[in-house]
Amino acid sequence: MILFRALLIGLFCLSGFSCKNNPEDQKTLPQMRAGQTFQMIETSPVETLDPIQILFFTDWQMASLMYEGLAAYKEHSADIVPWLAEQWEISDNGKTIHVRLRQNIYFQDDPCFSGGKGRRLVAEDVRYSFQRILDHQDACPNGYLLMNKIDTMVVADDSKIIIQLIKPQASFLKILAAPVAYIVPREAVEFYGENFASHPVGTGPFKLARWRPFREILAVKNTRYWRKDADGKPLPHLDGIRIKLESSRDVALAEFSRGDNMLISGETDDQRRLLHELYRPEQYALLEAPFGLITRFFGFSLDKETPLARSAELRSAAALGLDRGSIQSMESDSYTMAQSMVPEELLGDSLAWYPANVEKAIEIARSIADTNQIIPVTIASNIESPEVTCLASALDTLGYQARINIQKADYFRMIGQDRPDLFRVAFMPCIPIPEEYYSFFYSHSGTDINLTGYSNPEFDKLFERCQTELDEEVRKTLFINMEYLIKRDVPILLLSHSEPGLYLYPRYVKGIKIRFHLIDFSETVIEEK
Repeated sequence: MILFRALLIGLFCLSGFSCKNNPEDQKTLPQMRAGQTFQMIETSPVETLDPIQILFFTDWQMASLMYEGLAAYKEHSADIVPWLAEQWEISDNGKTIHVRLRQNIYFQDDPCFSGGKGRRLVAEDVRYSFQRILDHQDACPNGYLLMNKIDTMVVADDSKIIIQLIKPQASFLKILAAPVAYIVPREAVEFYGENFASHPVGTGPFKLARWRPFREILAVKNTRYWRKDADGKPLPHLDGIRIKLESSRDVALAEFSRGDNMLISGETDDQRRLLHELYRPEQYALLEAPFGLITRFFGFSLDKETPLARSAELRSAAALGLDRGSIQSMESDSYTMAQSMVPEELLGDSLAWYPANVEKAIEIARSIADTNQIIPVTIASNIESPEVTCLASALDTLGYQARINIQKADYFRMIGQDRPDLFRVAFMPCIPIPEEYYSFFYSHSGTDINLTGYSNPEFDKLFERCQTELDEEVRKTLFINMEYLIKRDVPILLLSHSEPGLYLYPRYVKGIKIRFHLIDFSETVIEEK
């Protein structure tokens, strides 16, 4: 989960991370020109660079420097293009995919290969990488993307693999651009063993030269990279990227002002506002991501024997009683009020969630609940925010005694074990498709995804059909029908969707691109100041 199946903001803290650096790294570092070394600060920790272990967005961003998939996202788009694959053909009503690989792609030079020289990418690498996901379900948070989808994989020759699906999958090609589907060589996995997570070997534009946990990551140019720019010049243009691992955003801002940090991002309202304040057209460039993908909501624990868990009507009263407009005015202009589980950019049609109507909410609550009994309700969150206090106030108005439980550590585990009546979630999909959002309500998703415990056979049928339906108009109708069920049954209280993230960098830096939500440095150039 974000990135991923979901990014549950602040919910996870992975343990057992090990990173062993090669003691010879310092001796073997290539010469890098200071003027062509991009310097940046990452304020979130980096946990792993093994594609099948990637859960967080920061790990995905780092891994994308070194790995690639059969497909990649277009610049500033949710659409994909062939990448390591030169082309693909789909037949058998969507069940068979013939993938033809490019001929000129080599893995990065690494000691895992004979003579330390990276070999050519072949179709067996694709089969091995996908089979590795299927064989390591417990260690692969995003393995669900391929689980129960692939029937067989046949290597026809070094450049062609035939993937036979169990059923047609409308979004299968987009899965090929997800981090879990990055292609890895068997030699590296077997050579580094349990330390492969800190010794990435891929086909990407950069390769890992040094990783000092909690201090620094240094990625250097892959001199055998296969892509070229529009003028036919080899990529990447940079000699390397030096990433300082620093938890303090204040330090990142101070170093940005001095020019020691060349990139600063803005996701929250305060961060976006600060970037706009810093922005000077003659000094900085401001880049905006193509769309915001985070959906925020409160989930109900529907597996409890409580009035709210038993009654969709009472939950609708809570939805009517929550004045989201007041939250918006207090909190942020970097979020838009959500009318559907899926952002409009991905769903297309604008729906309508419950409008604030306190009088109607009170009427419903009094018609169902025992007005002589005050019922305690627990609201859990990992952060203090206006939406939490507003929900507590709304429930108090309806006759409940709301209790707020702020738990910053082990929050995700607490939701699963303690089952608070309501819990705050911020979700971002691994791939930008509506099915990722609706998986929250699919009864077979598992308790780590379906956090509410919502179970509705009618919803399940729609969800299963949307995965195999290839007609986009029919798929859209299925999505809308799922939205209607969510509104009717109220397993969640919708809050908001995020605005696109912002990135600020000096004008002398050229060629930074965004693919999905990943920064692509392969064509970046640092000009003379």
